[in-house]
Amino acid sequence: MTTKSLVFIPESLTTKNQIITLNHPNYEENKSDITLLLSDGSDIDEQKVYWIQENKFGKSQEGSNLTVKSTFYFKTHELQKGGIINNDSIYFSTDYDLAFSLLSHFYKTHKMDFISKDFESKFETLNDLHIGLFESNNNWKYINKNLLKKSLMKLCHSIEEDLGDTNEVFFKMTNIKLFEFFEMKIEKIAKDFPQRLLQKINNMYPALSIQSERIQEQAKYFYSLQLMASLVPFKVYEYVNDRFRTSLYPDFINYIEVDYKKTIEQIQQEEMMLKSVKSLNQGLQSNVPHESGSTKKKVKTKVVPKSKGLDSFFKVKK
Repeated sequence: MTTKSLVFIPESLTTKNQIITLNHPNYEENKSDITLLLSDGSDIDEQKVYWIQENKFGKSQEGSNLTVKSTFYFKTHELQKGGIINNDSIYFSTDYDLAFSLLSHFYKTHKMDFISKDFESKFETLNDLHIGLFESNNNWKYINKNLLKKSLMKLCHSIEEDLGDTNEVFFKMTNIKLFEFFEMKIEKIAKDFPQRLLQKINNMYPALSIQSERIQEQAKYFYSLQLMASLVPFKVYEYVNDRFRTSLYPDFINYIEVDYKKTIEQIQQEEMMLKSVKSLNQGLQSNVPHESGSTKKKVKTKVVPKSKGLDSFFKVKK
């Protein structure tokens, strides 16, 4: 029995497409391979890459005890052309930057000597790099060389040499190009930052909304990098974050490590002071003499004013 799936793909795709799998760019966490949809690219020599991802509904929105087992699909104005798929998943495609897969390959094959200092990387030709990628996963043969070159330019320093009949371009990854790549990505994400995530950040740091615009913007930069952390090896993320902590979002880091810490300590001190005041009041009230049942002797007592908490405790005498 053939299992049908509902897949949303870009309208720009032609009928000639290729579906391949590559190693997940964050290979250290043993994640499953990623499924990529490649456009033909033969007409304008510009190949597009899309990442096909699954969205599994699971539980029904109508009740916690209901499970989604089927998916209905139809056209808004042509309901008769709809149908039913016997599974609870749909697949959607998003733009994928092949540079993430290249970055992962470079780290794995020790071509990032600014991180793995035990190895020394060298300049390589486009053809040599393509062969190395193919040897790691033969699906790289479906990647257009022009797309590969364009992706390499994002991460590598390049040198073009005149070899007489042809010009040969040599590539070598550098930390400068790595920082430029991530800074460009961060600025793009921050420009259209997800509002739901921004709300979660403000819930984590309630005073962030009253900080300067600079700190709020740097908070977006910081979390934009976190959104990409799952696409790169941890050492690469750590290396980039160490640099950007002092260059791209230093004020937000200072807010987290200094100002926010002070705010927490101040709240804790106020809570301790409030407990002390309450304890003092309870102690004073417990020392008030009570009338004994065996004697009718009237005992004079001193009235203790009711505490108003921290406000009265710190009230300035007029």
